[in-house]
Amino acid sequence: MSKLLEYIKCQRFIVKSELDYHWSNMNLNISQSDFLDKTISCVFDSLEKIAESIEEIKPKT
Repeated sequence: MSKLLEYIKCQRFIVKSELDYHWSNMNLNISQSDFLDKTISCVFDSLEKIAESIEEIKPKT
């Protein structure tokens, strides 16, 4: 696994953990929290795909 992909996975974990920790203080209803969760997952999924694509086209050294 590339360092970029590891970093993105780590950031996903940090963001999700922080949200879980502060979720109750945000006073969001279920649809808002579900929307945020899906949006964050989509963003990080896209970043991971970009990192994988970079690894595929990056010349091996």
